[in-house]
Amino acid sequence: MKIRMFLSILAACALLAALTACGHAAAEDKVTGVTTAATVASTSGEVTTVTETNTITTYPGPGPLTPLTDAQIQQLKTDYFKFRQVSGKLSNEFTEQDVLMKGYLGTYHGAEAVFISLDEYFLQDFEDESVAGYDFNYGSSQRIYIHINSSFIQMSQAYVQGILTQEDVWDILYYYTH
Repeated sequence: MKIRMFLSILAACALLAALTACGHAAAEDKVTGVTTAATVASTSGEVTTVTETNTITTYPGPGPLTPLTDAQIQQLKTDYFKFRQVSGKLSNEFTEQDVLMKGYLGTYHGAEAVFISLDEYFLQDFEDESVAGYDFNYGSSQRIYIHINSSFIQMSQAYVQGILTQEDVWDILYYYTH
């Protein structure tokens, strides 16, 4: 009997772990009625069945991205080049054609989340960034930028300034990791 109880509990734990592996509190789906049961026999001969029903919340992801148009990509590249010029972080060897659009991670309240840079070297080091309680692990010093009002700021700054919500950051993490 103890083996049956152990196996029931083990199966329930595995199911709970699988269903909550990608849990999130925004735009969620609810899976209800996950029932676990265990039968326990005591040394006095009593048999007791314990049943527990849980509601598990999972987050399936934000859905597919709508790709940027060629005109939108060109505008991002132009704005990024100007941003780098104004910031003083641009050597004379670069032109606007050297801007690389490496990844698009969605548009949030009129602001695009992107990997964009000049065709330059980045420190090849694993760096971490925590935004809204979510951890982003980068394989270089390149970060995710938020493009808003023809300028760029780091994602952490956009969150602190209220441009991005916690749910937006979760969606960006989803696209970044998928």
